[in-house]
Amino acid sequence: VSDEDKRLLRDKLKASSFKPQNVDEETYFEVDFERVTGLVGRRQVYVHQGKAYVPLADQVVLVLDEFKERLSHALEVTGRALPRMDEDDRLMPVLNNINKQYLGREFTTSAIAGEIQAQDVDDLKIHMPLCMEHVHNELRREKHTRHGGRMQYGLFLKGIGLSLEQALLFWQMAFEKLTPDQFNKQYAYNVRHTYGMEGKRTDYTPFSCKPIIMGSAPGTGDHHGCPFRHFSPTNLRAQLAGHQVDDFDSEDIMRLVQGKHYQVACTRYYEVTRARMIGVSTETLRGGVLSGQGSESAVASEELIEHPNQFFEQSYLLLKNKNNNNSSNNSTATDNMDESALDPTIKGRYTYKKAGGASSRPIHDMEM
Repeated sequence: VSDEDKRLLRDKLKASSFKPQNVDEETYFEVDFERVTGLVGRRQVYVHQGKAYVPLADQVVLVLDEFKERLSHALEVTGRALPRMDEDDRLMPVLNNINKQYLGREFTTSAIAGEIQAQDVDDLKIHMPLCMEHVHNELRREKHTRHGGRMQYGLFLKGIGLSLEQALLFWQMAFEKLTPDQFNKQYAYNVRHTYGMEGKRTDYTPFSCKPIIMGSAPGTGDHHGCPFRHFSPTNLRAQLAGHQVDDFDSEDIMRLVQGKHYQVACTRYYEVTRARMIGVSTETLRGGVLSGQGSESAVASEELIEHPNQFFEQSYLLLKNKNNNNSSNNSTATDNMDESALDPTIKGRYTYKKAGGASSRPIHDMEM
């Protein structure tokens, strides 16, 4: 967009942004609005005569769309070529494992909430993504969950800080229909196995979004999988309504699901529900609310959700930082008030612990 056009559209460009911007210094791209429907739906760009004016900071949307289009074409070409490739022993192992690759951060047991206890899990449900909350709710309702749910949820709990000892206690209490002896015979070995204490003693890490989305679909009685990928539209809408997602945001999420943008839909769900949790607008949340507070600052929600434990960690930090801000404000207002007299919920229940620890690798198929 030329300087002259920016001058003519200055007021409208400034009004369309939720962040203060110097329009004269910002770089804008004029594109067909159909290419940035997500930004248009969230009212983040100015639209005029079918054209959307996208600031440089949001050009990643254009890059991602172009990448997805080219990737889709490349996958189609690869699919047509596969029958000729199966004779090459070098290529097939690579192609067969493409969907299992994850280059993001691995989440180990040194989690952000510190080492949690089995009885804490119910309280931490408010920070769980929909995929893990669903398994948790069904586990509490049925007092049992099948292999897929145990694997998906068990490794997630390991990633948020549930130790082996507490994991054994959690699952034994969850499977309350079983006697301790029955639990030890049927399930204890597999819980220890996921913590690297049995078999090959591999320290397994939680599933990222990719294997959950692309893995085996849940059958009748199963509770694993991604709700945005595997739930029926009716069921997903009911889940969103149950989490107080309004009709406008719900339809926005459903459009993303229909376009098979499952992780973007989850990110949008995060924005809507976390903004309500801390009492701000989604635009404020996207702008990095409560940021700039050192190593414990919450990540701005513009970051795509790629891992269930990432969702949990961002949500946990978001509320923790809000409570810390409230605590600071209360301390200033009360000056000499004894700390024990303050609302204990302001201080936060759990301690922060930086992620780290021994090297580990993900698992995609094992028994539990």
